[in-house]
Amino acid sequence: MLVTTKTYTRRSVMSYTHLTIEERSKIEILYQEGYKINRIAQLIGRHRST
Repeated sequence: MLVTTKTYTRRSVMSYTHLTIEERSKIEILYQEGYKINRIAQLIGRHRST
């Protein structure tokens, strides 16, 4: 007996944008001033893992 099952592949679409030069500059300045990564992310409106 042959049993066939369907398998479903779930694909998620990841949307993202690159950091702008301005954002990179802000991050650099804030980091040098001693801000924590979480706070920098809040200030520039990005997730901390970015």
